Amino acid sequence: MDRPLEIVWFERLCIGTLVLGAFNSWLSWEQLVLFEGSSEYVLMIQSFTGGIILGLTLLVSRMRSAIAKWVIIVLFVLGLPITVYTELRGDVPSVGIIGYAQIAIQCVAYILLFRPASRRWFNKETAPS
Repeated sequence: MDRPLEIVWFERLCIGTLVLGAFNSWLSWEQLVLFEGSSEYVLMIQSFTGGIILGLTLLVSRMRSAIAKWVIIVLFVLGLPITVYTELRGDVPSVGIIGYAQIAIQCVAYILLFRPASRRWFNKETAPS
Protein backbone atom coordinates (compact mmCIF):
# COMPACT_ATOMS: atom_id res chain seq x y z
CA MET A 1 0.00 0.00 0.00
CA ASP A 2 1.38 3.37 -1.01
CA ARG A 3 1.79 6.04 1.60
CA PRO A 4 -1.23 8.33 1.83
CA LEU A 5 -0.80 12.00 1.03
CA GLU A 6 -1.14 12.86 4.73
CA ILE A 7 1.94 10.78 5.57
CA VAL A 8 3.93 12.27 2.69
CA TRP A 9 3.05 15.76 3.92
CA PHE A 10 3.85 14.81 7.51
CA GLU A 11 7.36 13.88 6.40
CA ARG A 12 7.81 17.01 4.28
CA LEU A 13 6.58 19.31 7.03
CA CYS A 14 8.80 17.72 9.68
CA ILE A 15 11.87 17.94 7.46
CA GLY A 16 10.89 21.52 6.65
CA THR A 17 10.86 22.40 10.35
CA LEU A 18 14.37 20.96 10.66
CA VAL A 19 15.50 23.21 7.81
CA LEU A 20 13.81 26.19 9.49
CA GLY A 21 15.58 25.30 12.73
CA ALA A 22 18.95 25.18 11.00
CA PHE A 23 18.25 28.55 9.39
CA ASN A 24 17.15 29.97 12.75
CA SER A 25 20.38 28.72 14.34
CA TRP A 26 22.43 30.24 11.56
CA LEU A 27 20.76 33.62 12.09
CA SER A 28 21.45 33.58 15.83
CA TRP A 29 24.68 31.54 15.85
CA GLU A 30 26.81 34.13 17.68
CA GLN A 31 24.26 34.54 20.47
CA LEU A 32 23.83 30.77 20.79
CA VAL A 33 27.58 30.29 21.17
CA LEU A 34 27.77 33.09 23.76
CA PHE A 35 24.88 31.57 25.68
CA GLU A 36 26.08 27.95 25.51
CA GLY A 37 29.84 28.48 25.71
CA SER A 38 31.28 26.89 22.59
CA SER A 39 30.39 26.39 18.95
CA GLU A 40 31.31 22.70 19.19
CA TYR A 41 28.81 22.16 21.99
CA VAL A 42 26.05 24.01 20.13
CA LEU A 43 26.74 22.08 16.96
CA MET A 44 26.79 18.76 18.82
CA ILE A 45 23.50 19.39 20.63
CA GLN A 46 21.73 20.65 17.54
CA SER A 47 23.03 17.79 15.38
CA PHE A 48 22.00 15.23 17.99
CA THR A 49 18.54 16.73 18.39
CA GLY A 50 18.00 17.12 14.65
CA GLY A 51 19.17 13.55 14.06
CA ILE A 52 16.72 12.18 16.60
CA ILE A 53 13.81 14.13 15.10
CA LEU A 54 14.79 13.13 11.55
CA GLY A 55 15.15 9.49 12.58
CA LEU A 56 11.78 9.42 14.32
CA THR A 57 10.15 11.18 11.37
CA LEU A 58 11.49 8.59 8.93
CA LEU A 59 10.51 5.71 11.22
CA VAL A 60 6.97 7.08 11.26
CA SER A 61 6.68 7.98 7.58
CA ARG A 62 8.60 5.09 6.03
CA MET A 63 8.34 2.22 8.51
CA ARG A 64 4.84 2.88 9.95
CA SER A 65 6.23 2.86 13.47
CA ALA A 66 3.44 3.62 15.92
CA ILE A 67 5.99 3.73 18.74
CA ALA A 68 8.05 6.39 16.92
CA LYS A 69 4.82 8.31 16.23
CA TRP A 70 4.01 8.52 19.92
CA VAL A 71 7.61 9.24 20.93
CA ILE A 72 7.87 12.20 18.54
CA ILE A 73 4.49 13.54 19.69
CA VAL A 74 5.36 13.17 23.38
CA LEU A 75 8.73 14.89 22.82
CA PHE A 76 6.91 17.75 21.07
CA VAL A 77 4.29 18.09 23.83
CA LEU A 78 6.95 18.00 26.57
CA GLY A 79 9.17 20.48 24.73
CA LEU A 80 6.42 22.92 23.81
CA PRO A 81 6.08 24.68 27.19
CA ILE A 82 9.86 24.89 27.52
CA THR A 83 10.20 26.33 24.03
CA VAL A 84 7.47 28.92 24.55
CA TYR A 85 8.77 29.84 28.01
CA THR A 86 12.35 30.36 26.86
CA GLU A 87 11.16 32.30 23.82
CA LEU A 88 9.04 34.62 25.95
CA ARG A 89 11.83 35.13 28.50
CA GLY A 90 14.45 35.60 25.83
CA ASP A 91 16.79 33.08 27.51
CA VAL A 92 17.74 31.39 24.28
CA PRO A 93 18.29 33.84 21.47
CA SER A 94 16.42 33.05 18.30
CA VAL A 95 14.40 34.64 15.63
CA GLY A 96 10.94 34.43 17.22
CA ILE A 97 8.76 34.28 14.13
CA ILE A 98 10.72 31.31 12.80
CA GLY A 99 10.38 29.47 16.11
CA TYR A 100 6.65 30.05 16.21
CA ALA A 101 6.34 28.99 12.56
CA GLN A 102 8.13 25.74 13.44
CA ILE A 103 5.66 25.07 16.24
CA ALA A 104 2.66 25.74 14.00
CA ILE A 105 4.02 23.55 11.19
CA GLN A 106 4.79 20.73 13.62
CA CYS A 107 1.23 20.89 14.98
CA VAL A 108 -0.15 20.53 11.45
CA ALA A 109 2.24 17.63 10.74
CA TYR A 110 1.23 15.74 13.87
CA ILE A 111 -2.48 16.30 13.23
CA LEU A 112 -1.99 14.68 9.82
CA LEU A 113 -0.98 11.46 11.60
CA PHE A 114 -4.51 11.13 12.95
CA ARG A 115 -6.42 11.65 9.72
CA PRO A 116 -8.48 8.64 8.58
CA ALA A 117 -6.14 7.73 5.69
CA SER A 118 -3.15 7.85 8.04
CA ARG A 119 -4.87 5.66 10.62
CA ARG A 120 -5.75 3.10 7.93
CA TRP A 121 -2.14 3.18 6.68
CA PHE A 122 -0.74 2.59 10.19
CA ASN A 123 -3.20 -0.28 10.65
CA LYS A 124 -2.33 -1.66 7.18
CA GLU A 125 -5.98 -1.46 6.14
CA THR A 126 -7.19 -0.77 2.62
CA ALA A 127 -9.11 2.36 1.75
CA PRO A 128 -12.89 2.01 1.77
CA SER A 129 -14.44 1.56 -1.67
